[in-house]
Amino acid sequence: MKFQIFFLIYIFNFIFSQLIPKIETYEDGTIKTIIYFKKDTNKLIKVKEENYFISGQLESSVDFENNQKNGKYISFWENGEMSSSGSFNKGKMNGLWNFWDSSGNIKGISRWKNNLKNGKWTAFYISGQIRQESIFEEGNLEGFQFEYHQNGSKALQAEWSNGKKCGIWQYWDESGTLFLEEYYNTNKLVSKKTF
Repeated sequence: MKFQIFFLIYIFNFIFSQLIPKIETYEDGTIKTIIYFKKDTNKLIKVKEENYFISGQLESSVDFENNQKNGKYISFWENGEMSSSGSFNKGKMNGLWNFWDSSGNIKGISRWKNNLKNGKWTAFYISGQIRQESIFEEGNLEGFQFEYHQNGSKALQAEWSNGKKCGIWQYWDESGTLFLEEYYNTNKLVSKKTF
């Protein structure tokens, strides 16, 4: 039966798309990885890779160009829930990426440029409430960062410059009462005030 499945995958891909699959299996014969190649002149070019859990559930799928990850990427938890989605450009994470927990709840939304965090990052509590908002520029925290309690009230307002703490950092308790204020200059704590 497993041989028939492999054979059908091979025939289908060869006839309809001219893709040639290379299949790697676990010891029990279930599919572990399928790498798809396209024939170009006298060589094979890798165009897609799919990885599977031993259960048979798709773990990840990514497109390739010039032997580098390029294009859509998607990954799953073993229970079938989506784990992450985004895209690669010349082997590097680029653009909008989303991350979920194994129950399907959004964990984070982030932006990347050339494999570096770049742009707004948002993290969430399991309830969907925003937990943290940050801005990155070429991999470094930049500007204001906000953190929130699970009830939605502000927990922290911080400022960053080129990945270093700066300015006033303020901390609030869950009832919204300011209880601590710190002042930073180039990552060094200059002063501290409690309320």
